[in-house]
Amino acid sequence: SPNFTARALRLFRRDGFVVIRDALSAPLLAALRNATCRVMGHIFDADPEGSFGGGAGKLPHRYSLGDVSGSRAYFHLPEFCALIDLPSTTPLLRAIFGSDDYLAAGAGGDVALAGALEYQTLHMDAIWGPHKGHVQDFAVPPVVTVNFVLKDLTAIDGPMRKIPGSHRWRQQPPSLADEPEWMRLSTVCPLPAGAAIVRDNRCWHGGTPNLGEEFRALPNVEYFAPGSGPSLGWLDRATMPIENWRRLSPFARHLARGVVEAPGEQVSGAGRYSPGAILDLMPFMAR
Repeated sequence: SPNFTARALRLFRRDGFVVIRDALSAPLLAALRNATCRVMGHIFDADPEGSFGGGAGKLPHRYSLGDVSGSRAYFHLPEFCALIDLPSTTPLLRAIFGSDDYLAAGAGGDVALAGALEYQTLHMDAIWGPHKGHVQDFAVPPVVTVNFVLKDLTAIDGPMRKIPGSHRWRQQPPSLADEPEWMRLSTVCPLPAGAAIVRDNRCWHGGTPNLGEEFRALPNVEYFAPGSGPSLGWLDRATMPIENWRRLSPFARHLARGVVEAPGEQVSGAGRYSPGAILDLMPFMAR
């Protein structure tokens, strides 16, 4: 409703993130969960000990879903394409960007395996391209990411910690050694399966230990502000097959205009998964 969107927008602008309950229908939640499990099955086959390391800080027992995909995204999977234009999230995204001309630029997420005991250092997901001035001063965020909760998320399952208001702070996030306790405990939980975390990429966040018995995945879609150009790994390559694009809603097709492959062409790397896939695309990231 308009009242819900207005309240969600106020919270998003104040804190740098907001949670929407029941963002996914039961069938879409089940389909997304199954698709994520299939991908992780490939990763477990290649890295059964979970020792390769991924995500911010390249910590063991963690992966960036985008980094393990040979195409850098998951728009080759219909389950991820279905997330682009949802009745639960699209009204808020339109309000955040103040326009219908924002772009669905990427689809990935992060995974914390059971036994991921380390905290990630607080960081921004600064995946936007070059900008003039301080991005913290921009009224419109350069990137907004929507993460989806696949299973009920508690304090022991590796929830994301978020620092309210940090999307407006110009200073760098603290190291783990200097991080105050209130930040360490600022976790976004409990959350029910099917919820969406809509977050300003400028907002500081980090992973927490997963002491549960299963991996915790938060698949996502990443949206760039209107007028954004290519950034390293985003909007600089086609990641959506034309067949998937044609099955989208008209508005989702508009949002995906920057990632759709040309007719008759194949998306490079689609369906190929490995812990080191990112190094094939960006070898300079090798440790």
